[in-house]
Amino acid sequence: MTENSRFRYNGNRVRRLVWRLVFVAAATALFQARSWEARTKDGAAELARLKAATGGAAWDTVSRISATGEKTSFGLRGTYRSVEDLTHGFFEVKCDYKIFVNEEGFDSAGRWRQDNSGQIHPLDSMEAKEVAVTEAYLAARGYLFPERVPAAISSLGSSREGAAIYLRIIATPTHGRVVTLWINASTHLLDRAVLQLSIGEKVIRYADYRRVGSLILPFSISVEHRDENETGVAVVQSYDVAAPSNQPEIVRPAPVLADFVMANNADEVRVPGYLDGASGFFIVFAKINGRGPFPFILDSGGHDILTPFAVRELGLESFGKGFSTGAGAGSTPTEFTRVNSVAIGAATIASQPFTILHIDLGAARDPAGKSQPIAGILGLELFERFVVTVDYQHGILLLRLPAGTPAKARSGIPMRFTSDMPVVEASLDGNAGWFNVDTGNNTDLIVFRTWAASNPMASLSKGPQMHGSSVGGAIDMRRGQARTFEIGDQKLTDLTVLLAADMEGSLSAKWEAGNIGNSVLRHFKVTFDYRSELIYLE
Repeated sequence: MTENSRFRYNGNRVRRLVWRLVFVAAATALFQARSWEARTKDGAAELARLKAATGGAAWDTVSRISATGEKTSFGLRGTYRSVEDLTHGFFEVKCDYKIFVNEEGFDSAGRWRQDNSGQIHPLDSMEAKEVAVTEAYLAARGYLFPERVPAAISSLGSSREGAAIYLRIIATPTHGRVVTLWINASTHLLDRAVLQLSIGEKVIRYADYRRVGSLILPFSISVEHRDENETGVAVVQSYDVAAPSNQPEIVRPAPVLADFVMANNADEVRVPGYLDGASGFFIVFAKINGRGPFPFILDSGGHDILTPFAVRELGLESFGKGFSTGAGAGSTPTEFTRVNSVAIGAATIASQPFTILHIDLGAARDPAGKSQPIAGILGLELFERFVVTVDYQHGILLLRLPAGTPAKARSGIPMRFTSDMPVVEASLDGNAGWFNVDTGNNTDLIVFRTWAASNPMASLSKGPQMHGSSVGGAIDMRRGQARTFEIGDQKLTDLTVLLAADMEGSLSAKWEAGNIGNSVLRHFKVTFDYRSELIYLE
């Protein structure tokens, strides 16, 4: 065989190999397309069996389902009420534990939350809106009405847990977040819905199915969602199933307006505070039940909290047994109490629930220079009631009544809420993202790992490792440098940042870009106006 013929032979082999690869690729694409189509059909068929097993055509005449019962959450037991509008996906869930009441809902104006102290704020970030679409899909039983509620459906096949086999269906409503529906293969009843969130997941479990008229409904509904208000087990005592009619629209309750005042009809109160050089926290002083004043950490990312030491000092009674998650992967034990009054200067808030957090917050010096144990945290509940200005440079906390807020020379920066902490849009080294604004962050600007991985910031991963601790335990980060950080019309250069290494806890967020703490905020006089959803930097 000549060199030429050998060359032609090899060339033919190459061409045949290329054609084989093209054929394999085409066959693979065809198989995947068919496989996707088959998975969609399998998913739709199983959802049809779910509908048949729980009422079939009777579902087509239902417009609203209301439930009443009892809920246990964090060691507390209280009354439970839920309303779900199957036509629009609006819903409302309310729990009264005596020591406090909380409520969640979705109405024509959007998703909202009423916290334990009675105030209301929207959940309106991009993340929250996507999640709300899927929550509305579940409330409307969209998986029973594919013709009414558009969603991409696919089967993930079966999964065994003990003796039970579950069929897993992936549903992604239009503009919503993916949810996995676990359906019992033998009963065709929905066992759980698993909703993917920016941090972790929300798991809703359904059990104890019974007949209610023509429907089969769950009388036990449990929610696992970190330490959010929704977490707990509801036992339904009765259902009310309504046919289409002129039902009253689901609307959010009015916020509590009568529990905070300023002395002498003042519109604002100015009190001393300071950025503690040792701890990095902004410290303010408050009287509890007329005693004190005690040092508190001002935390736009937290709730009203007392330490066990402060509870003993004040002689308060504790209730329940819960947990609180934080930056670490674990959790810290909590209980609950209630105080008659919180006074910050001449501003007073009456009858407030506090979480008791089993953690040592360290010490701070009082106005006389004497060191005192930090009594707790003042958070969301304060920011919801007043327009709060933190003047880091001059050591002043200014509280204004919302109606008395003066006009600002500069435009405010819009803030949104994924949960209870405000998020704002900012830019790090030219990369835009949504950042938590957290006066309880006493270290450098923190960048979340998922966001950093999708943006050209390779230098962050090469810095030295550092270790710290927070609510939830130990945290690991890498220290790096950023050229610029831009927020609103303000720009900082050459600042130290921390790359979060953890894939659990609040620093594992997949949607938010990072967390802005006091190392950035101390450069400004910062005003938080939660009711207008604006932050001002001066």
